[in-house]
Amino acid sequence: MLGEKRTVAIYDGLDRVHVWDVPLRRTVGDPLVGHTGKINRIAFSPDGRFLASGSDDRSVRLYALVH
Repeated sequence: MLGEKRTVAIYDGLDRVHVWDVPLRRTVGDPLVGHTGKINRIAFSPDGRFLASGSDDRSVRLYALVH
């Protein structure tokens, strides 16, 4: 399941978030896009189905993660 200890979310400095499967050493799905400013907060939902990100563009985005 995403959001558990096998995955991490990483901001790439280009207004995108990448979800990585650590044991498999690869990205999961396409980069998460939508912000127009620096992303400064990322959090998985407790059940791992969603990822929220906050940005200097004064927005919060919620992404549904595909399992």
